Parts: sequence; structure tokens; C-alpha cells
Amino acid sequence: MRLEGKTAIITGAANGIGAEISRLYAQEGAKVVLADLALEKAQEVADAIVKESGSEAIAVKCNVASKEEVQNVVDICVEKFGKVDIIVNNAGITLPACPIEDISPEQWKRVLDIDLMGTIYGTQCVIPIMRKNGGGKIINMASQAGIVGLPRHALYGAAKAGVI
Repeated sequence: MRLEGKTAIITGAANGIGAEISRLYAQEGAKVVLADLALEKAQEVADAIVKESGSEAIAVKCNVASKEEVQNVVDICVEKFGKVDIIVNNAGITLPACPIEDISPEQWKRVLDIDLMGTIYGTQCVIPIMRKNGGGKIINMASQAGIVGLPRHALYGAAKAGVI
């Protein structure tokens, strides 16, 4: 098991890619913290992980657009498991396809706060712990849309370009 003895935080872990990363990390021996706004769904995934892999898994409610909430997840991880070895900044959203001129300032702010600032906050919050522990891994999920763009998805592409 490649992640035996490691502890990982995965944001956006209640479903999709985040849930699958959480399952895979646990199968590889990691203790996982599933951070997501959808706490009930994240808890279901965590419970399934414990049952299927025997690894430790907990769910923590977190809006990654709030640095304080991200810091709380890191603090809980350290309190429960003693360290953070890995963070996967995976949480992200997009809007339905629309012309750029129809995107409101509030929509821009929401997507950038989650997709870009959530990645920055996750990184900022784990760096002190990782430095203290002699290292770690920070994995930031981006998209090809941040390089080549997608028609009628300017906001998502801009946020993922920022991550890149």
C-alpha cells in the first residue's frame, strides 16, 4: 500500500472525482478527511470507505471559499490524525454554458472564490504543517479548459487557468 501511514485531505469529496480520490487513497492505506459543503453525502462516502477499506475516514463540512473553514479542516485533520501529508484541492464548480456577457459579477465571484481561492486557501493552510513535518504533497486539480478554453465557459476556464 503506497500511502500507508499518510493522511490526506480531499476537498470536494462528497461525489465525483473527489469521492473516488478519497476511496483510492484509503485503499492505498491513507487516512482521509473528506471536506465538502455536502456534509451528509461526504459522511456517506466516509462511512463506505471505512467499511470497504478499513482505513480511517472522516467527513468535515467545508466551504473552500472561506479560508477560516479550510483552516478548520486542517486543524481537525491534525487533531485527529496528527499531521497532514497530502491535500488534494479538488473542490470546484461551473455554471451552465452561457455567453460571457451574461455572467454576473456575483457569478464571477462565486466561481473564482471556490475554484481558484479555494485552491489557494487549501495550499496556504497546509504549508505551515507540512514545513513543520518536513514536507508533503499539494495537488491542485485544474482542467484543459484553463489552457484551451471551452466555448461558453469563460468563467470556468479563467478559474482553472488561475489554478494552472
